[in-house]
Order: sequence, then structure tokens, then C-alpha cells
Amino acid sequence: MKRYAGKTVVVSGAGRGQGRAHALGFAGEGANIVGFDICADLASSAIPLAREEDLAQTEKLVRDAGGNIVTMQADVRSREQVSDVFAEARRHFGQVDVVLANAGILGHLAPTWEIDDEVYQDVVDIDLVGAWRVVKHGVRAMLDDGVRGSVLVTGSGASTKGSANLAPYVAAKHGLVGLVRTAARELGAHGIRVNLVTPGNVRTAMVVNEPVYRVYFPEREDLPSDAEFIERAGGMNPMGEAFVEPEDVTSAMLYLASDDARHVTGVVFPVDSGQSIP
Repeated sequence: MKRYAGKTVVVSGAGRGQGRAHALGFAGEGANIVGFDICADLASSAIPLAREEDLAQTEKLVRDAGGNIVTMQADVRSREQVSDVFAEARRHFGQVDVVLANAGILGHLAPTWEIDDEVYQDVVDIDLVGAWRVVKHGVRAMLDDGVRGSVLVTGSGASTKGSANLAPYVAAKHGLVGLVRTAARELGAHGIRVNLVTPGNVRTAMVVNEPVYRVYFPEREDLPSDAEFIERAGGMNPMGEAFVEPEDVTSAMLYLASDDARHVTGVVFPVDSGQSIP
């Protein structure tokens, strides 16, 4: 029996990267998937975001693997659009069992005092307020239907330490720690568990790009090579790994949302090759 047979999983940021991996991983374990993404670029993001064709590709991959999926274009900054996602999930599949608040952006990389107000606001609105909004509507659906479910939020290594030139991202990701710990305390009596997964450098478009490479080499004016980035990034954790794969993060989520983790709630769960070891 597949671990998530008959269960419904809602994934934000499902267009590509970690969100796509999560959709495929949970579908492979029998879950019905409701995946959504903004499918548009934002001026506040230095990195192009997922497009409609990316979300369509996620849908195709899940269906080709024999899974059930509904995809929607929705922005986590919109109360109405997020509410519509969960209404559609319940209409199609009856109830929501697992929520993956995964959507996020990095913003533009600059010193704290040079960041535009609009960039700071968008990053916090998506990475922190948007995550809260997905959690809020997902939990309401679970409570309405009497579901003893699981909520998983995507944090970052930036959830527990500072990082130069990433003030809004770091602030938002730190905020998720408090959100998850508070929600876990509130929801335990309802049988709903809430946990935070904090990946290291995940091999996705959010990390493999020029702005991030330059953060690792502040002394350089030229663009470091892939090999140089891998060497320096790998040297920052005990295992010497520059990247974790999206599927590595999915494996952690598959465990945390399962009955195997039925006593695990309110934790910060790193998937980072030991980079966050104090």
C-alpha cells in the first residue's frame, strides 16, 4: 500500500524546482495533487519565476507517472486566490490532508541599506505572509473536515542564521520558524502537525544563477565558474556537498507528513549536509 493513497496534497510553488519534485514524490506515493504557482515574473525577483508552461510540465509529469493532479495559477499574496485553491482541492478530492507551503522568491541581492522598499515588501509578502496564508487556508480546510493532517513549510538555511545581501529573504525565513512553532502548539490538540524543512543549497534555478554565485565570491568582479562555486559551497558544510537535490527535500517531507512521524511537530528539520550544525 502506498503511504498517501487516497490523500490530497496541496503544493504551492509547484511549477518547477522543489515544488515539482514534491508533487511528483507525493503522487508517486498515491496522493492526489493540487499544485499552484504564480506563473509570472516579478520585478522584485532577480531570478525569473516559473511560467505557465512550467506548471503545465509539472502536470504532465505527474499524469504520465499515473498520478492525479489539478493545477491552478494563483499568487500566495492573494487571499482570494489561495482560498480558491483550497476550495477547488476539496471540490475535486473531498478534503485536504497535507499542505506544502513551498512558494518563495529570493529578491534582489544587495546590502540591507540598499534594498528597495518594494523588493523587501514583495519578498516578505511571498515568503512569510504568503506561507502563512497557505497554512491558514489549509488548516481551515482540515478543521472544517475533521482531518488530522500535516502542514509542512519550506524554510532555508537562512531560517537560522544571517546571510549577507539577503536581508528580506533571511528575515522572512526566520519568521517561518516562529510561525511553525506557534501553529504546532495551537493545532496539536486537533491532531494537525506543523513542521519546517530547512534545505541547504538546492540544485534549482533559485541557487544555480549568477546573483547567488556572486554572493559566495564577494571579492570577485568576474563571474565564478560552476566548478569554483561547487568547491566553495561544498567547503561550507561537513559533508563537502555543494548541493542537495530537490528530491532529497521531498524525501524529508514524505517522512514528516507520514504516520512514521506522527509524534513529530514543531521541529526545524534541516536537509543541508550539516551546514546548520552549531
